[in-house]
Amino acid sequence: MRNNEIRMGAAALAMALLLMPLPALAYIGPGLGAGLVSAVVGVLGSIFLGLFAVSLASMAMAMP
Repeated sequence: MRNNEIRMGAAALAMALLLMPLPALAYIGPGLGAGLVSAVVGVLGSIFLGLFAVSLASMAMAMP
């Protein structure tokens, strides 16, 4: 019976240690914001150009 209690205590201690949050100590840096903004603008710009480039080109060809 004593061996079972020790195992249960060890399991409870292991779970408590695994569930305890620890600081990551990771620095993202100021460049991440600029990179994220430029990536979003690039994706939205490519979608816009992909959808409207053909119509813009045909309008430009139709102009005298």
